[in-house]
Amino acid sequence: MSALVQTAGLNHLTLRVTELERSVTFYCDVLGFTLRHRGRTDAYLGGGSRWLALLERPGRAPGEQSPGLDPFALTVEAGGFDTAGQRLNTADIPIHKGPLRRGSGPSVYLLDPDRLVVELHTSNLNERLKVWS
Repeated sequence: MSALVQTAGLNHLTLRVTELERSVTFYCDVLGFTLRHRGRTDAYLGGGSRWLALLERPGRAPGEQSPGLDPFALTVEAGGFDTAGQRLNTADIPIHKGPLRRGSGPSVYLLDPDRLVVELHTSNLNERLKVWS
């Protein structure tokens, strides 16, 4: 069966954040994204071939749902994984969970300023599927 629309994969993620400046600092200074655009209530960050859009939403209307993400993963080269963990520790960025083995490589989980779970992972989908096949 062919898909109605064939996508080429993940393009970007849009995150609702409560404090734009705090989130820009986290994603740029801690995770190495580059600020490409900064508006009054939005920011666009480049990272490899993917990007993040941050939208500041400081409060919610009554009854508004906030589903979040569970988690979203960013690639870290396997050779730099241990160094990344040491740098997070040195910067007092708490590790939420891990390191754990996920598929063929390790993962570590941390929380962004709005407590969204960010996974730093070393393998790709093909490598993960080899383990689960």
